[in-house]
Amino acid sequence: MSPSAGFDSEFSYELCVCRWAELAWPPGESVGDADSTALTTHIVARQLGTQKRRWDTVIVEVDPAALRNRAAFGDAELDSDLLHILRNAPAEWAWYREALPEPDYPWRYVREAIHRAADRDILHTRRAGNRIEIRRIAPYPDWLVRLIAIENHREQTRSRRECRPATGRPTHPRRGRRTRRRGLGCDEPNRRVGRTGVARSAPR
Repeated sequence: MSPSAGFDSEFSYELCVCRWAELAWPPGESVGDADSTALTTHIVARQLGTQKRRWDTVIVEVDPAALRNRAAFGDAELDSDLLHILRNAPAEWAWYREALPEPDYPWRYVREAIHRAADRDILHTRRAGNRIEIRRIAPYPDWLVRLIAIENHREQTRSRRECRPATGRPTHPRRGRRTRRRGLGCDEPNRRVGRTGVARSAPR
């Protein structure tokens, strides 16, 4: 990514980085190398992240076969509550409290997620007396191989002294503001947000 390319905006630079990642990922390997694409493929996204943190470019390396199996669970996002159920749902009918690991939050939230999964046809459910039994539609695949975040910095020719104070902590190259290094971590959704209680007469 040569500085002489003459980008007229940060937006166009980010698009160019995404295009490079689409065509030349992983770096250091020749384009079209059979060995580099046989086991994994990749998806490129721009300005992706959480409410508190976003990254300029995100590359998602995936297992192609497992990603195809993921399609059985629909195109919509699966939150942490749904994933907890889908990853642990049994192959045969079982009461959900015996089939699923003990959660670190009340079981009523598990029941709510079970109903949501059933409404989306990604989980089989039935009643056995006053109990709710579940059965998976298919094993949930482990499709994600690696997640890479890229921060774009166009001013690569500036000296390191301009970007680092005496303490050695990195600063913003334009404002001189200190920044903290953060790892790429996905914040788990707040399980309490947007939830309502369940009547005491609800099935267990």
